Amino acid sequence: MNTIQDLSSLPSLEQLKQVSEQVEKKGERSTVSKDEFLTLLIAQLKNQDPLNPLKDTEFLSQLATFTTLEQITNMGDMVSEMMATQKYLNSAIAAGLIGRVVTTSAGEEGVVTGVAMSDQGIFLDVNGDAIPLSDVRVIQGGSVQA
Repeated sequence: MNTIQDLSSLPSLEQLKQVSEQVEKKGERSTVSKDEFLTLLIAQLKNQDPLNPLKDTEFLSQLATFTTLEQITNMGDMVSEMMATQKYLNSAIAAGLIGRVVTTSAGEEGVVTGVAMSDQGIFLDVNGDAIPLSDVRVIQGGSVQA
């Protein structure tokens, strides 16, 4: 025999509407966070009409959407970690160029005397000029003795 649970603990339709409006306000970015999606899904399940419940296909579709959202979020975190690792590796490469002769894409040649890092990237000090690491086209073997 099925029993009816206490409905006072369920979110009201007004609360569901508020969550929906919050999501719409954030619609500028056209995405919903994992927590917002899960909140909406749970509220929808709690407030559905017992005589006309959510169809299995609709529920599975929403669950698949949630799983996809979670995987995309995880992938974004992994990309961020990879970018941080790449920045570290580029810094190590740049530091290894100190004392070496490099040629830039503009054909300028000089000895790397220092490395500077900023939000714009990694720069090498070559002949007193700040040269982006990405502009280096040739690295001559060995270091220059002063």
